[in-house]
Amino acid sequence: MTAKSIWLGVESLPIELMGLAVSHPNPIFCGCLSACQEHLAVAETVLEQAGRDPKALDWHEVAIGTTIGQGYLADLLRQCGPIEQIVWVWPEKAGALAKASATVPLDEALIRARTVVEGVVVMASGAAAAVASERGITVTLLLPDSVPANSPHEQGLWAFVERFAATANAASTPKGVSFRLLTQSAWRHATTP
Repeated sequence: MTAKSIWLGVESLPIELMGLAVSHPNPIFCGCLSACQEHLAVAETVLEQAGRDPKALDWHEVAIGTTIGQGYLADLLRQCGPIEQIVWVWPEKAGALAKASATVPLDEALIRARTVVEGVVVMASGAAAAVASERGITVTLLLPDSVPANSPHEQGLWAFVERFAATANAASTPKGVSFRLLTQSAWRHATTP
């Protein structure tokens, strides 16, 4: 059985990277599917060009910020093994804080911060629960190429993700889960043959 690659938050993945994501033999895509129609079209085209069946794409509606979405993800990770990698894509919404004025409404800042924090924590917990004893899982936190310098909100969330990955990696590597941070351009270069 071929190991799977799980993508969380695919709606925030830049379209130009979708072809690389679908190149894995068994990708599973999770996110807000209504926002992924262009991603789906690119994936189907790439699969057709590679002689693979585009109908075999595995897409799941998963809202990590909800209790139902978290349960669905945990169940998906438990059932779809073996898993080789989990990729969490920095949510596009979080980047909107950088474009906002210096005064961001508190409710908006809290919702966006929760999106990042909850996404990382839920994904890390799922990876720890899904790791098989005979093989490890690589968790990639896929970040934009740079954090906007003018946004304290973005810088704080970015720092949280960096610190979480470093701490989680030190604690989880002996258990078979390794965490890594990659920017989108670094991931593109590492993945492109």
